[in-house]
Amino acid sequence: MKDSRVGAVGVVGLVLGLVLKYQALIHVPPECRREALLMFPTIARFSQVQMASWAKGRDLTDLD
Repeated sequence: MKDSRVGAVGVVGLVLGLVLKYQALIHVPPECRREALLMFPTIARFSQVQMASWAKGRDLTDLD
């Protein structure tokens, strides 16, 4: 990337993403927060691997 400036839309997106994560963590019961902090990134990366293995070998450009 040649342009290193984020811009107003990028900053708003970053702030809204952080607020969304904060609100999601606040609504987790207090006794499960430590486990949630460990499991959320694990589940996110696992789902990326699953989607990549699902998409491998498929023609995702064909919209018919």
